[in-house]
Amino acid sequence: MAVNIKKCTFDELPDAMQMHVLYCEKIPVTEYRLAIWSNKDTLYYNNLPEKEVERFISLIESDKKFINNRTMDSIYKKYGWAVYNEIHEAHRAFFR
Repeated sequence: MAVNIKKCTFDELPDAMQMHVLYCEKIPVTEYRLAIWSNKDTLYYNNLPEKEVERFISLIESDKKFINNRTMDSIYKKYGWAVYNEIHEAHRAFFR
């Protein structure tokens, strides 16, 4: 299953995705950096280096049941809970 990638600001997100970010994931607009819409297989990102986005995609699409804790810990420390959680949730959805 391939992930579609779209770079956009919060205001450029589809309306349903804005609702997902604000109300489902509870990510403040100022902290929006990465969001994955699992049912549309789309990763939206803002203000992240392309190499990091590629790394996140490889984690999401990994065929391993569990993502490396050390890798995820480093993502949490660098980007915070919102990015960490989006990667974790997307991996879980794509792993099924």
